Amino acid sequence: MGALAVGAAIVYTPEVGINLDLLREDLNFLKTRYALDVKGKSEGRLVIMSEKASRSYTDVVTKILAEEGRALFDSRSASLGHTLQGGIPSPIDRARAVRSLSSA
Repeated sequence: MGALAVGAAIVYTPEVGINLDLLREDLNFLKTRYALDVKGKSEGRLVIMSEKASRSYTDVVTKILAEEGRALFDSRSASLGHTLQGGIPSPIDRARAVRSLSSA
């Protein structure tokens, strides 16, 4: 659902997985879409890969996209999963949550 909410162009999930044939198809899709963009007005494209889609492909996919799309787009990797997880809520966090709920 998160990929749908942010408008991701391509999503790799554990259910579908990722392989070189799929990556080739998706790379061709990205090249076609970027080639159709009006010069100077690229809409950008987001590719999301679940951490469990593949244990070994994250860095490889980033490098392949960067190399193959260098004339049209760049590629960067960001792992947000653990960054977004907080620790144990402090008492002030709990108080703010209650205040936020009561004002909603």
